[in-house]
Amino acid sequence: MNSQGEFLEKPMVNYYAIELRKILSAKISRTYFREHKFSHIPTFDIDMAYSYLEKELFRNFGGFGRSFILSDYKAMKERLLVLANKLPDPFDTFDYLLKVCNEHSVSPIFFFLLADKIET
Repeated sequence: MNSQGEFLEKPMVNYYAIELRKILSAKISRTYFREHKFSHIPTFDIDMAYSYLEKELFRNFGGFGRSFILSDYKAMKERLLVLANKLPDPFDTFDYLLKVCNEHSVSPIFFFLLADKIET
């Protein structure tokens, strides 16, 4: 790893805060600093919960037609298999995310975009 990569892996703000604490403590003897413990709360922004499932028939038909026009036969096959419950929806990763969070004993927060449809 190059020196820039190593630099990016270090918590520089924490190092600066520790140095500032040392300087302030030396200058002001009655300075009190609380001890902070690191905590991590993973957050997930879910703009589209599903790629194919839970879409209106018209949108799935239109997506299938678009894939046909673009000769994207892989996407056509995937869409059909997902809609036939032969494959999981590629955007449905919630079980996996929860499994990883449980393995690391963290409680995630999910943010869902709630709208009738997303304009792209």
